Amino acid sequence: MENYKITVLGDIMCEPPFLRAAEDRGYDFLTALKPLQTLLSEADYVIGNMETPVAGEELGYTEWLASFNAPDSFPEAIKALGVDLVSTANNHAVDRGMEGMRKTLDKLDEIGLPHTGTRRNEAEDRAFYFTLGSTRIAVVASTYGVNETVNHVRLTDDDRKLLNLHTAKIPGLKQPSNTTKTPEQLKTRALFEELLGRELTWEEGVRLKNAMGVPNPYADDCFEPAIYDAGMKWMEETIREAGKKADLILVLPHSGGQFNPAPGLGSRYVMKKILNMGADAIFMAHSHTTQPADILNGVPCFYSLGNVTMYSDTIWSTNDSLPDFGLAAHIYVRDGVIVKTTFSVIRIVITEDHYLSVVPADELYDSLKSRSARRELADKTADVVSRVTGLPRPEKPGRPKREYELR
Repeated sequence: MENYKITVLGDIMCEPPFLRAAEDRGYDFLTALKPLQTLLSEADYVIGNMETPVAGEELGYTEWLASFNAPDSFPEAIKALGVDLVSTANNHAVDRGMEGMRKTLDKLDEIGLPHTGTRRNEAEDRAFYFTLGSTRIAVVASTYGVNETVNHVRLTDDDRKLLNLHTAKIPGLKQPSNTTKTPEQLKTRALFEELLGRELTWEEGVRLKNAMGVPNPYADDCFEPAIYDAGMKWMEETIREAGKKADLILVLPHSGGQFNPAPGLGSRYVMKKILNMGADAIFMAHSHTTQPADILNGVPCFYSLGNVTMYSDTIWSTNDSLPDFGLAAHIYVRDGVIVKTTFSVIRIVITEDHYLSVVPADELYDSLKSRSARRELADKTADVVSRVTGLPRPEKPGRPKREYELR
């Protein structure tokens, strides 16, 4: 029997600096992603998290760090890269409202890029199915939230049913959050708002926290079991139905405390619930850094794949968590069974003109001329691998491997 390789990528974003740099090149995003092409071509099927709406210029392209909208050339570049399926279930899904969410799905259909995670109506399936050889595979994607408060989007109960949310709104219980507010910061913010005569914008609030030395964002993914228990009922039903139609079920939850190198209580709770529902592999995203992975009861479980495109020098980033590194997770499938799990390390390089280049660590190492640059890459890659696997870090790391096996 032949082995088939499925590769799963983390967060593919279109932040303001990436958009501006691409605009200077005629909205060229593919050049930044193209160094990944060889790695992805080694897979039979590639899945990625497209963390932005593509809702048309009339709704306004990305201007700030919590409200995205990318040009049509962004998903076109993702498709040209070799990605076969994108998840649209993430906290940016309705950055341009429900209209923008639906326009995104229409655009993906127009360019022939399959998607799952959000729906235009309840008749559309929550799961996506594809076949490799004799193996039928289901993909279920979900998200903890959709930034509706930040973007002033009002969602009805019917709207929420279309967004594959794995949390529920329960009065009196705190929703998952990536921020913290100290009493000093709240007092200072109130003073600024009194002087200005208006509320601070989200970005102004971030800058204030940075100036005051308040951790931003604070890696808090919240632990209120009830909001997950209520919010994940649809997922349990979907996975049960998928089990009747597919040999393997892959779940992509968008969840976790941002820039936290270790999963929090909320992430662990979500992972355990999905595991108990009967998933065959779980690939979390959203934390914008890599986190541990493990084989639990025979199921590959990645707590965070990290980034594909992200600027590590933005005000939103926490550099010591290595946000410029990500994972390409690989599962090898044969006759309805996952026979091996590996991962590759990728690195995001900011070029001299502030453009991006996303490169597999092994290929980047070979391209570097400086011994100190190779040593720095080897050291940081070893840090990532140790974090993911829990294995001791070698004293003198060498050239990064193409793939690391997860046991």
